[in-house]
Amino acid sequence: MKKIRKVLLTQGLLFLGLFHFIVLSVNATDSITKVGNGNDGADLESLTPIKSGPIWESREQAIKLLNKLNVIGVPGLGILISEIERTELLMAANDVHPTGEQRGSLEISEDKTLVYARTFAEPNAATRFFPAARKLTSNQLVALQIHEALHRALPAHIRTDENVVMHYTMAMTSPGASYDRIRQVSEIYINERNEKIASEQNSATAIPENEIIFPARSRTTIGYSYESYSYENYSLEAPANPLHRIELNKSLGYKSIFGAAVESVFRARLLIDKDFKDKSLLGPSSFDLEARFQLDEFSVAGPVVRFTTKSIDETSSYDSRDLMTIGGFYRSKNENFHFDSTIEIALPSTLQSDNASTKYQAIISLLSHSSYKFKNGFALGGLAEVHSTEGSETETKVYNSDPYSAKTNAFRNIFVGPELGFESKNLQIKMYWKYLINNSSASMDNLGDRMDHGFGKGSLGTSLTIRL
Repeated sequence: MKKIRKVLLTQGLLFLGLFHFIVLSVNATDSITKVGNGNDGADLESLTPIKSGPIWESREQAIKLLNKLNVIGVPGLGILISEIERTELLMAANDVHPTGEQRGSLEISEDKTLVYARTFAEPNAATRFFPAARKLTSNQLVALQIHEALHRALPAHIRTDENVVMHYTMAMTSPGASYDRIRQVSEIYINERNEKIASEQNSATAIPENEIIFPARSRTTIGYSYESYSYENYSLEAPANPLHRIELNKSLGYKSIFGAAVESVFRARLLIDKDFKDKSLLGPSSFDLEARFQLDEFSVAGPVVRFTTKSIDETSSYDSRDLMTIGGFYRSKNENFHFDSTIEIALPSTLQSDNASTKYQAIISLLSHSSYKFKNGFALGGLAEVHSTEGSETETKVYNSDPYSAKTNAFRNIFVGPELGFESKNLQIKMYWKYLINNSSASMDNLGDRMDHGFGKGSLGTSLTIRL
């Protein structure tokens, strides 16, 4: 027993250490500001973050315009919107004079005496504005936001060419701008580049692979959820304690697999238990790894693998076991509609206690939820779950007697319920309710997995998620 305690304590310390390390790494990364493309040095001094005003508002206007034009679907522009969303907006204390900007650029004044904005020609760089930009109109600021983002978002071989960037900018901001016009501009430069490479191949050597542009990473999120479970008959079974979950999602970056950009995402969760003395205990913990393949501008899909560990505190009231789960997911999200579906298979496993052993068969789960988000940020939707298993068998040791064996027959549980939420750029709040709709005599307790499947025959939950 002492050996088990040491293993579980080490497991808990590793989980908390990992959580602390990831949060610190996020904060450290966010504190770094990449600046450049001016060579007079003055534009690197006395920079103040922009959090309000016309320049700040022009960012949102630019995002709305690009979403309307569906630029994500244009070759070479897959990360343009995310570059505008994530770039840090900075205001310099003093104006500077042009040092390398080309004539006719949106970045400088017509008389070529002042600079409006600068950025470094690589993804995730900051955008630096200068006092002269305060005199620009709203439309001019929107064009300037897009222009600077193009320097970071276009493929590396054309992003520094001012003529190319200006051509793209005019196609997006001129009267009559359309998806077709932008795509025509993109085909000119992308195809020209491919033809140039092909014409230079005078031997049998293979043509180099096209450059893969990795989108911006998914944002790190930290969440908390509270779920209260209930049974149909409280006279036979005591009401269940609520579940408290802490969750962390962290992108591990992109890799090129079969010519596609695939993002790996790590998720860690921990249950907090309350015993009869109202003492907080550490329940089971769960670790997921997803591989997200971008299907189109709105959809991702891929495999997921999960390992759920036993309760870290031996005195936790949650019956738990080591459990391996594999599956796949599909998610689609645009400005208003969100759909999420998952199929999972929890592999057979065994739950051991002092005088009993329960063998659980594989559990197949189908989960989905969808919602519609209104313009004010509120969302309304619903969820559905199906859990199916061939049952379990428990063998109980009886003093001075043969072991007692009990079986749970195969069953299927079907849950449905409504979901209400609110979502902003950095915050998401949800409230949901699900209940059993079929006549199954079994409850979620018979699945023996309170981390992922819960317990009881119905639940009411709330969750809070913060995007860093």
